Amino acid sequence: MSEIVQKSEFAKRANVGKSAVSNWIAAGQLTREPGGGLVMRGKREMVDVAAAVERLNLRLDPSQSLANGAVRREALRQDAQPEGAVPPLAPEEPDDYRSAKTEQAKLAAARGRLSLERERGAWVSRDDAAAETRKAVAALLAELTTAIEQEVPRIVAAEMGLAPAAIRAAIRAAWRECRTTVADRARTEAQDRDARTLAPSDREDA
Repeated sequence: MSEIVQKSEFAKRANVGKSAVSNWIAAGQLTREPGGGLVMRGKREMVDVAAAVERLNLRLDPSQSLANGAVRREALRQDAQPEGAVPPLAPEEPDDYRSAKTEQAKLAAARGRLSLERERGAWVSRDDAAAETRKAVAALLAELTTAIEQEVPRIVAAEMGLAPAAIRAAIRAAWRECRTTVADRARTEAQDRDARTLAPSDREDA
């Protein structure tokens, strides 16, 4: 069964530069037709070693190096093509390598946009926003606590003709129990939300 390899591997075995393989393809010496030396594996064009060697009239020894210098001479002849000939094609990069480079470029661009927006004050960090929110809530809660524990008992006592101290103690106990329940629920919800929320840089499309 014939061996199928990448173009760079075939060039290595033939002891020629990668451009020589591109030149053979451009000149029609290697094609995708049956026995033409080229085959498709998925979206990648690869070399059928046996067919390519026969097509190019080459000989490869068992050590996969050039046996008699024919391939090197052919490569030099192809590099010296006359003006107007098809130029050598650039070495082909593997699909996964190109994909990785594309993803890295997108990530770098996204980080650059976020950095610029941060410098312009377009957005603040999640930690800073959370800290400001906590301060505002704490201030509001302090005002509300004062009103419930001091003002409400006085008003209720005056309306109902009861002792302010007893009413204050009952309201204070109920209010503190309510605060504890609400705080526990808010803490649980915040932990769940943080577990689901990604940082701004992570939300950028790849």
